[in-house]
Amino acid sequence: MKNPKILALISGLFFIFEVLSPGYLGANPPSRIAAMSAFCRNGSFEIGEYVNADSQAPLSETHWTSDWSRTPDGLFYSNKAPGPILIGTPLTCLIQWVFLGMEMTVTEQHRIMGAIDRLLSIILQLIPFMLGSFFLIRNLGKKLALSPRVQIVSLSALLMGNTSSLFMNAWFGHGMVATAMVLSILFYLEARPFWVGFSLCLAISADYSSALFIPAFILGSLLQWRDAQMPWSGWRMMWKRIFIGSLIPAVAVLLYQWVCFGSPFLSPYHFQNPIFVDVTDESSGFLGIFHAWPSIEVIGSLLFSPERGLLFTQPWTLLAIGLGVWKMRVKGDLGRAIVLIPLVCFFGLLLLNASFGQWHGGGSTGPRYLAGALPLLVVPFAWGLKSLEKQPLGFWLAAISVFISVAFTGGAMGTSTTFGLQPLWPAISNYSVWEPHRFWFRASLWIPLLTFMIYATLTQTEQQEFVDIPFKRH
Repeated sequence: MKNPKILALISGLFFIFEVLSPGYLGANPPSRIAAMSAFCRNGSFEIGEYVNADSQAPLSETHWTSDWSRTPDGLFYSNKAPGPILIGTPLTCLIQWVFLGMEMTVTEQHRIMGAIDRLLSIILQLIPFMLGSFFLIRNLGKKLALSPRVQIVSLSALLMGNTSSLFMNAWFGHGMVATAMVLSILFYLEARPFWVGFSLCLAISADYSSALFIPAFILGSLLQWRDAQMPWSGWRMMWKRIFIGSLIPAVAVLLYQWVCFGSPFLSPYHFQNPIFVDVTDESSGFLGIFHAWPSIEVIGSLLFSPERGLLFTQPWTLLAIGLGVWKMRVKGDLGRAIVLIPLVCFFGLLLLNASFGQWHGGGSTGPRYLAGALPLLVVPFAWGLKSLEKQPLGFWLAAISVFISVAFTGGAMGTSTTFGLQPLWPAISNYSVWEPHRFWFRASLWIPLLTFMIYATLTQTEQQEFVDIPFKRH
């Protein structure tokens, strides 16, 4: 696409929709915001003044969250991975000092908690995700000679067609992981190994399970070097730079764990709130929250069930997996590698999620523990979609799967509640009947966005040659 105005407009509309849509606090973001607020007030991440040891106590101005860890000496800390805490603390302190002064109280901090959550999400998460997504599609468009409509459909899937979109306007770890992984794959395409390492380790600092992404990048880069028959000294140099880039977030996390939990290698999960320890009957389980082996039944539920399955919430991702496996046959300097990385990331996270006691993510409207890997599937999806253009029926079925996903995301964000383990499409439909004014007012934000995505896809007739070219050597 020579003129990226349409992609920029879709990105801008997505940004407006996310900013105006209601975020969801629950117990997760307040856990991190409490830690940041405690540091601003006391110079420590200890949140004893912000929580109640009685996990059943109702949330209040002095009991922000039940998401806490308690160390053997009786101190309370957030039970979340510390990346978003460390990143958000400077801005949180600036906001609180400006609006509350240096002598702020816990009650005063609680009053602006929602505003802090929204500002952090917009400035440090939503904007980088939007820009990273825009440039990733532009980069893929140039390397793969993607037609304008393939770029439009792919950007729609990336921005608004997967579970990570639901967490971009709240200070969850899932949105931060998705943002970091979009940047990681973008920097990998642009041959910037230092920033690949930084982004990849940033994802791990936001959710420890993202460490599963490291083998994906190792395998992908090995395949790239083998296909390209490049000297292995270049591979070693690349990973040396990736390692150097990872040091900044890695050292910050290790220092946080050392200060809060007494050892760099002890995480918040080692001192988890007992109400979240639900895997107690297996001696081979891990940390009281993971089973020894993935559950086949849970894997099926995450892929195909109406309660959390990708088939019902974002069907294009299943197509992307199939297209990715198909594209693995195409050898190139970077081609198979850039497909292998998203696939390994996805299946690694899928197996881990299927081992998790709370695999369903509570009241999440989608498989939220897969959110960090889902945006990466746009890479094999875009490459496969280019080939499907030779078969208009196949292309439009793929495009419709994206538009269905966008409609689901918009409907889910149009609600102001969460749903338990129940079929999600009927739940959202029922909400539109129970709260019609609120739901359809919010729908007035995302329906124009979806309409424009469809219109832009229909009206873009410029085509590229139908030749599957490999990525060029860096």
